[in-house]
Amino acid sequence: MSTVLFIELLGSPRIVRDAVELQPRGRKSWGLLAYLLLANRPSRQRLAELLFPEADDPLGALRWSMSDLRRVLGPDCQLYGDPVVIELPSTAVVDVNLVFRGHWDEALELRGLDRELLEGVSVSGSATYDLWLASERRRLSGAAEAVLHEATLACLAAGRISDAVGYAWRLVDLNPLDEAHHVLLVQCLRSAGDHAGAADHVARCRHTFRAVIKRTPVRFR
Repeated sequence: MSTVLFIELLGSPRIVRDAVELQPRGRKSWGLLAYLLLANRPSRQRLAELLFPEADDPLGALRWSMSDLRRVLGPDCQLYGDPVVIELPSTAVVDVNLVFRGHWDEALELRGLDRELLEGVSVSGSATYDLWLASERRRLSGAAEAVLHEATLACLAAGRISDAVGYAWRLVDLNPLDEAHHVLLVQCLRSAGDHAGAADHVARCRHTFRAVIKRTPVRFR
């Protein structure tokens, strides 16, 4: 029987294998797993420099983290070579892959769609790793916005107005400074017959963007 494996890196990360939640022993194992799944086959030397620059034996620390990941991912997963290759079973579900390459209705089911990559995990590798992580967080946030935008439009077209309003609100919450998200939300509110709410939101938008221009902190809602 094939292993059922879920890897969630958005929000508070977790690995669920055959309905059992597992955690690596080392926090840098999460950083390693994220890099292996999102980067292009890095060398062991590169990984050691990125994640363990201050270790007495960076390559040894990398080997320990790889062993840590093998333990939680299970025997159906392969982690080997130089450059390092990670191979998951065909039944594995990886949330970041669904955000980038899945259908919007699949991505919407993800627990951490609106949340940050490796949220709450302090990897504290090199400055280069920190820059990579910040870049991937922006890339995933943009992909999540695309998922929610597509879901909103699809629900509007299908007459699922309540769902469309909910997804549009999530878009606004995810990126409150994107004017297009607010326009779409107003359209959804009007489609729902909430003309007062739409007008109120337009007024709030004016206040929000004026506050941003003046560099005044403001809570959107």
